[in-house]
Amino acid sequence: MNGFCRTQAPILQNRKQNNDDVVFVTSIEGTNFLYNTLPFQYDLAKFIMSGQPGAKYCNELLYGHTCAGWFDIDSTETLETLGFSSEAEFIEKIREFLKESYEKYLGVQLKNKHMHFSCGTRKGKTSYHVIVHHPDYFWNVRTRVQLKAFVKQMANDSLEIHGFYTYVTKETEIYKTSIFDTQV
Repeated sequence: MNGFCRTQAPILQNRKQNNDDVVFVTSIEGTNFLYNTLPFQYDLAKFIMSGQPGAKYCNELLYGHTCAGWFDIDSTETLETLGFSSEAEFIEKIREFLKESYEKYLGVQLKNKHMHFSCGTRKGKTSYHVIVHHPDYFWNVRTRVQLKAFVKQMANDSLEIHGFYTYVTKETEIYKTSIFDTQV
């Protein structure tokens, strides 16, 4: 498969130009992450099943139709260090937090079936990706500014929830940092 790129911007432009449904990220031996675009979700499924380089580690759908949100959850700490006894406990706490946030700020009631998780955890990094699909609510290009504000508010709220933040040192100061990546 051709067209892989190390950054998202050219791929997102390519998706827009070609009116593709799918943008995804993968990892090929010797590289960090590579992005690509495909016309349809069926093509992504074919790629994942193909055995081509990158197919085995293709685990994230970054774009496709509409969705009610997507979140990167990243930490250099393990789940145990964050205070969770299992992955199931962690995912349940994230689900509760998302349900509360969507209800509080958007008036949208989420169910577990609306949240789709994938795990990209590797040595030295806890990483989860959540895509929220809701039949009656979605973000589109025109509301992207509101999505960014919503994610920043959630990240700010997460600083008050044990296990949803870590401490970082900048110069001589110690700060809390959210496990929710605000770069959407």
